[in-house]
Amino acid sequence: MIFANITWRIGAIIAAALAGLLLIGFATQTIRIEGLKIWPISIEGFKSENVRIRLDLDAIKPAQEMARIKAEAAKARIEAEYKAKAERADNEYQKQLASANSRADAYARRMRVKAPKGGSGGTVAAPNGDVPPSDNGPGEDAFVAVSQSDFDILNENTVRLVKAREWALGLNGE
Repeated sequence: MIFANITWRIGAIIAAALAGLLLIGFATQTIRIEGLKIWPISIEGFKSENVRIRLDLDAIKPAQEMARIKAEAAKARIEAEYKAKAERADNEYQKQLASANSRADAYARRMRVKAPKGGSGGTVAAPNGDVPPSDNGPGEDAFVAVSQSDFDILNENTVRLVKAREWALGLNGE
């Protein structure tokens, strides 16, 4: 009988402890969901946090749209600026190429050598091997013949590379 009384008391203590733990668990879960506000303690629950976050997100959406509109406007402005720079560079390139081609044609006319009579055609040096003097003065010691089409390609590539370098330096602000 002594043990029966003690067993009952131990069972009651364990049952009370389990009930207390269960009550604390429910209270904790309720506080986590609903929140708790007692003067020095304030715990935000999931419900109020969810409402606050949804309101914050609703406030962010117009700001995102405004930022998107501003970004598109800035992108369009920058694209227009670079397009204008590219057009200016292309126009300047065409002008410089025309000028270089004009100078190259004049140079080629001055450097032409008449073929000897009875020759097979083409341009050759004078019989003694020297290039005859031109408007620019006497010819060089060495004479290298370049076809007009090759000379035009060299001329165009030179102008293109000079313009590309100027354009690249302009992008860096130099």
